Amino acid sequence: MSAMRVSKGCIDILLTAAMWKDWRHDLHSTDPLAWEVNAEDGTVTRHYFDNWEPEPVGTMLDLANRATYAGRYGKAEVEGETPYRFTRVKSCNPATTDKELIPLLVASVAKEIRFYEYQSNEGRGWEESEPYAFCQALRQHVLSFLWEGVDSIPWGGYPAYYDRFTRSGPLS
Repeated sequence: MSAMRVSKGCIDILLTAAMWKDWRHDLHSTDPLAWEVNAEDGTVTRHYFDNWEPEPVGTMLDLANRATYAGRYGKAEVEGETPYRFTRVKSCNPATTDKELIPLLVASVAKEIRFYEYQSNEGRGWEESEPYAFCQALRQHVLSFLWEGVDSIPWGGYPAYYDRFTRSGPLS
């Protein structure tokens, strides 16, 4: 496997998605995104994402990716890189996205999470790391936005419902 430096844009998308708020009336969860990390001594630390100060989390994600890159290539720096600074991705917002496109937005963010994990998971202890815990919590948070309209999906594999997806064709 090769490793590559994850772009600032990828981390910006992850942090922007962490800011997603639940705008639907039926769900009452407005708590900030949270994740837990188990320390070697057995203690558990709970971390919360602060919408007003996203850069510490972005820096943590960037450093984990740098460590993977350094482990593979012997250097953590790529020419011309600067320290991570967050920029909100305005187009990455389910509140301003057409309802029909929300599943595509969610899938796109889930793909970015997977890409980040793939590029940052080398080395010992990935599954015990804070970036891993953040990605797991973010994935659950992002997937929760698919529940809008889930009750209208028919039980029992009703073919006519799924035929509408084959007519439109897959997006790649």
